[in-house]
Amino acid sequence: MYQLRLKLEQLTKLKARAAERPDVTQKLDSFTQTLMKFGPPRPRPGAPPSLFVSESTTHLFDDIQAADAAPTAASEAAVAALETRVGPMMDAWHELLESDLPALNQELKQAGFPEIKTKSEQADR
Repeated sequence: MYQLRLKLEQLTKLKARAAERPDVTQKLDSFTQTLMKFGPPRPRPGAPPSLFVSESTTHLFDDIQAADAAPTAASEAAVAALETRVGPMMDAWHELLESDLPALNQELKQAGFPEIKTKSEQADR
């Protein structure tokens, strides 16, 4: 979730710097839209970005652990539904980090703008 917020903050700053370059702002807008697909289906306006599946998993398992009884049928159904979404979401996240982000960074670099760094890349420096 931290990575998502960090990337959106970087994108916002880059878009402000690239205001005079519609070719760059269009690519940044497109990447922002891709990133927002990882958020909730209907985010509140102005709400901070979130990884919806990750937050849903955390809330669900917190609820299950807080109970003194076996999980309810509704909880078990929610876990099953979540399990079907986690795999594809993780695949999409890895594609974003391994393909989409490097492609955008290459275009930013060619246009003279700084690259968007992930948390691990920033820690390495």
